[in-house]
Amino acid sequence: MRKIYKLVAFQYNMLSKTELKFLNELGKGNDSISDLIGILKLSKSQAYRVLKSLERKNLISHKRSKVYLNNETYIALLLQLLSKSPAVIDILSDSGTEILGQTLEGKTAEEISRNTGLKKAIVYRKLKKGLTLSIIKKEKNRFFFNSKLWDNLKEFLIEFNKYSRIIDKRVSTGSIIYHKNKDEIIFESKKEQDASFTAFSAFPEYGINILLPEKYYYLPKKKLSKEQVFLHSLYICEIKKESRYFIYSAIFYLKFKKYLKRINNPILNIIQTILKKESVLGYPDFKEIKEKAVQYDIRME
Repeated sequence: MRKIYKLVAFQYNMLSKTELKFLNELGKGNDSISDLIGILKLSKSQAYRVLKSLERKNLISHKRSKVYLNNETYIALLLQLLSKSPAVIDILSDSGTEILGQTLEGKTAEEISRNTGLKKAIVYRKLKKGLTLSIIKKEKNRFFFNSKLWDNLKEFLIEFNKYSRIIDKRVSTGSIIYHKNKDEIIFESKKEQDASFTAFSAFPEYGINILLPEKYYYLPKKKLSKEQVFLHSLYICEIKKESRYFIYSAIFYLKFKKYLKRINNPILNIIQTILKKESVLGYPDFKEIKEKAVQYDIRME
């Protein structure tokens, strides 16, 4: 049962082709259920399944025979996009928004697969469609979003990512989500959770006793390894962008370096650069990390 629940939770942020077509028609002003059934050639049972799914995803509400769009920025941007470029329905459907969202910062297919929890074959199929439509471009082995040609799609993806970061059925209202895919979710909550402590909240278990007002959790609940705890701290650093979190991650790395070298993450790359006494704009320097490491009796090489 738990496995099914996780999959449903992940699909909360996905839209099928039929759902996107449904939304496109609503954007045109076709808000009658009977009209939508005729235009989209759906049976009544199919139409009500779509309605139920879109309501669960907080996109619409319906009363009697009328359907109403919810008032969210990303919904308005999506409708504008579909009106101008209905061809994007194919690439946005199912896992499309997740995959395209990853290309906003430029990533390899392997990184996208790892970050989203999607199979490489699925990722490659969507990337191929994106290249065909010139939505993304490839430089060496990395895929980048083509902002010059698809600025309106970029706007939607940014707003959709913001919304996805705060909404997920697996966590309580008010939680802040730092990373998620169909199998796992890392989040911050002021309320006590039936979940595993991770990232900075798990550092005291490894002798790095830090006191923070917020708590970081991981689901599904299980025993996490050093590698997982550290990687989750890097996910948080990517979003929070505060010096103290970066320094805490750096000293955890120093203490357990031999276990953490295989991790592939841009924040870890920056940590490794600074530990070579090189400067990185916007990040603490070697001296700041060394001062904190001394407090925890961690030696710098």
